[in-house]
Amino acid sequence: MEGLCAEQATGEFIFAAPGVEVHVYLQQGRIAWGVTSEARFLFRRQLAQALGLGEDALKELVEDCRRLARPLGEVLVERGLMSLEEVRAALRLQVEATLASLARCDGAPHVFLPRGETWLTYDARLTFDLGELVSVKAPGP
Repeated sequence: MEGLCAEQATGEFIFAAPGVEVHVYLQQGRIAWGVTSEARFLFRRQLAQALGLGEDALKELVEDCRRLARPLGEVLVERGLMSLEEVRAALRLQVEATLASLARCDGAPHVFLPRGETWLTYDARLTFDLGELVSVKAPGP
């Protein structure tokens, strides 16, 4: 994955090992999102706690973002529900959990799916340089 970041790749990195699946979404070599089957809803739990929302209210907010085709973090900041720093902190926990899962899956099959211009619309302030995240080196290309 370090190579993909250095190449400023945009797309989805998928890594599958027995018992765990990891997806890391890159935007111009920066990590925009990550999800692991080991901690699928960590970001949502962080948001629910920070916003004081129940599961139904949070699901409604997520569905609203899907209808608008807008990232949840951007909408939270835009609506003044959370600051940029608060959203980044919650995203960081999710991405670090994802990279920790990825590090434990060294040697398992993986694939990178390059994506086009439609993936370049995410607010870069809500993305992370690999070097600013966990010190565990992620495997892969």
